[in-house]
This record gives sequence, structure tokens and C-alpha cells, in this order.
Amino acid sequence: MAKNDETIEMLRQELRAGFSELATEARSTNQRLEQTNQRLEQTNQRLDNLCDEVRSINHGLEQTNKRLESFQQETSTRLEGIDTSINHRFEQTNKRLESFQQETSTRLDGVGTYLKSINGNVEKNADRIFKLEQRVDKIEKRLGS
Repeated sequence: MAKNDETIEMLRQELRAGFSELATEARSTNQRLEQTNQRLEQTNQRLDNLCDEVRSINHGLEQTNKRLESFQQETSTRLEGIDTSINHRFEQTNKRLESFQQETSTRLDGVGTYLKSINGNVEKNADRIFKLEQRVDKIEKRLGS
């Protein structure tokens, strides 16, 4: 029985040592779990901070987009006004050019008519001068003979 008692005592000691080792391992595992949880909390805080920054950036982008849309609308409105003004000026210029063309055409028609009448008068006068020269030649022949 003494041997049984010894064996039982050895078993008890081994069990105690095993449980002690298990307790040490459990404590070590718990410490690692706590460290991992702390790192997770830190990572979550960093993620929250990043999410806040992203929200802030998105808000800034929305404001910028609104300003860009407003600027685009203002620019479109200005360009439409400029286009209308330019088109109006072109129309006025075209009307003036058409009027000038008509006036010039009328004047040139008048000048053409005047030149034709001068040409007719020149032809008549040339014909008269030719006849006068023939008369003078005849008179000179009569007087000279």
C-alpha cells in the first residue's frame, strides 16, 4: 500500500504540475489575447479616424462639386449672353453690308449708264469731227487748186 500511496502521490504531483503548467499557459494565452485586443482597439480607433477623415474629404469634395456646378452654370449663362450679343452684332453687320452692296450696285449702275451716255456722245462727236475734217479737206482742195 505504501507503493500505492507513493504512486498516488506521484500522480497528484504530476497532475498539480500539469495543472500548474496549464494555468501558466492559460495566463500567457490570456495576456496575448489582451495584447491582441488592445491592438484591435488601436486599429479600430485608427480606422474610425480614417473614416472621419474620409467623411471630411467627401464633404469637401461635395462642396467643391457644388462650387464647380455653380461656376459652370454662371459660365454657361455668360457664354449664352455673349453668343446672343455676337449673333446680334453679326446680324447688324450683315444688314449694313447688304445695304452698302445695294447702294454700291445702284451707284455703279448709274456710273455705267453715265459712261454709256458719254461713250455715245464721244462716238457722235468723233463722227462729227470726222465729217468736219472731210469738209476741211474738200475746202482746202478747192482753195488750193
